[in-house]
Amino acid sequence: MRLLLVVALVVAGAALLPPRTAHAETSSDVSRQITALLGRLHELQARAALLARTYQEAVAAVGDSVSGNAEAAVALDQSAQRTRTARARLSGRLRGLYMSGGPLVAYTTLLSSASIADLADRML
Repeated sequence: MRLLLVVALVVAGAALLPPRTAHAETSSDVSRQITALLGRLHELQARAALLARTYQEAVAAVGDSVSGNAEAAVALDQSAQRTRTARARLSGRLRGLYMSGGPLVAYTTLLSSASIADLADRML
């Protein structure tokens, strides 16, 4: 019975011990692994830095694009406003010509103009 108790204690104690590895590593093996891991770490850090720079450049490009788009929208609005103003002014001039001399004067002015720019100059 005592023998059975001793065997049970030995088996229980063996179960509590950490498992042994299949081979023992030497300090040179560990040093090589550490050196390899450090090399890989440096590669990953360099790649991360490159990716961070690329990301920052992309964010700056998007910001520039948004700013350019906003500026273009403002310029478009200003141009549209100038076009509406010029159209209203031209319409008023044509109306005035019609009222003062009838359609003949308006047609004469229109037909004798060398270009649209010339017509606009004559109307202003």
